[in-house]
Amino acid sequence: MLMALGQNKREQGYDMLKEKLLDFLVIGATKCGTTALFQYLRNHPEIYMPPEKEVGFFSNEEWFCSRLASIL
Repeated sequence: MLMALGQNKREQGYDMLKEKLLDFLVIGATKCGTTALFQYLRNHPEIYMPPEKEVGFFSNEEWFCSRLASIL
């Protein structure tokens, strides 16, 4: 689950994530409450949540490095 905090982030949409580093990342095991947490955060007006809950942040090295190229 990826998210970025700030004023009106929900309105700025997914493109905002391409320009800003994440504020935090939630990692959880199966059946540990991450879906509930995702829904609670999605309901907050100042928190942008991506369309999909699980974005595969660590699923492969190429995807991971492409998102962090600006800071590596």
